[in-house]
Amino acid sequence: MNIAKKYNTESARDWKIERAKEDYIKNKNVYNAIYYRPFDTRKHFILVNKMDLLQW
Repeated sequence: MNIAKKYNTESARDWKIERAKEDYIKNKNVYNAIYYRPFDTRKHFILVNKMDLLQW
């Protein structure tokens, strides 16, 4: 199934779905455990190739 259709999203100017998918596959063991609530641990994946645009 296409990720864009499944999650109702699309690529943007500074973020491409295919690049994010490739980055996740290469680095899927690189994450932080976030203790959200007692007995509720979530994974925060660290994407190496992310681009954050602070302002235009």
